[in-house]
Amino acid sequence: MSVGANFAKAKSSIAHQRSIAVLTLYSCMTPLGIFLGMVLSDSLRGSSALTMEAVALSIASGSFIYLGFHELSEENASQETNAAEKLALFSMGICSMAVLAAWA
Repeated sequence: MSVGANFAKAKSSIAHQRSIAVLTLYSCMTPLGIFLGMVLSDSLRGSSALTMEAVALSIASGSFIYLGFHELSEENASQETNAAEKLALFSMGICSMAVLAAWA
């Protein structure tokens, strides 16, 4: 489930200052990752650059796969969608990423 939806659910049990701090940290992660990637790509050359790229792509891919399966898990299944619908959407996502990878 998205961060925003989880915060909306837990709104009454989280202190306002803490929620602002967590959301600020969360919103800084993407720019920080971009900056770190730029620094690493400028400083590394040759096989070490390829190794770091492979590690970063593996971590990113693994996190997307983990989140996809986490959404499919029985304990987090919502009443609005069933497992077959989630599996179909997950499969469509995998296929669309494969098409993009082959095209790019």
